Amino acid sequence: IKVIWNLLVNRKIIMKKFKKELLAEFIKTAFYFALSGGVYYLIELIWKQHSDTSMFLIGGIIGTMCYMVNNIFTYNFDFLAQVSICTIITTIFEGVIGNIVNTDFSIWDYRKMPFGNFWNDQCNVIFVGVWFFLITIFIPLYDYVDYKLFDYLPDTPPYYMIFGKKVFQFKKRCHCECHKD
Repeated sequence: IKVIWNLLVNRKIIMKKFKKELLAEFIKTAFYFALSGGVYYLIELIWKQHSDTSMFLIGGIIGTMCYMVNNIFTYNFDFLAQVSICTIITTIFEGVIGNIVNTDFSIWDYRKMPFGNFWNDQCNVIFVGVWFFLITIFIPLYDYVDYKLFDYLPDTPPYYMIFGKKVFQFKKRCHCECHKD
């Protein structure tokens, strides 16, 4: 009976911890969705002076996918490879969504742009470069927020490797008493 009781108590503790971790992960994912969607929507407003609400959703979904891909890899994984993977995912998503919701080119229109349109004119090589550039900013931003706000790997500041060399690392947090009020 004691063994069964311990199993039941441990099961409740494990389930409570699991639910807490699941809720925390949901909150983080919602945060990254809103951050990515909001920043992308803002970029569109600044660049084009208008945007479609769907761009907030698309930016949020793509940003969340890149955040999830980012968490698959360790800091030792090559940064350029990670950015390239996220750029490919972004371009594929742009093509798929464009062929569903942008068939009349009312949301974005690359048809008159130079350097090759592809996937029924829903993607453009220039924007593949734009996605690559934006992702090189977003991955460190996600890592920094995870490290500072969500306490991810608190003793290991995020760092980035390119061709086996560490090219950048955030500063380690100070845990000394002198900065505590």
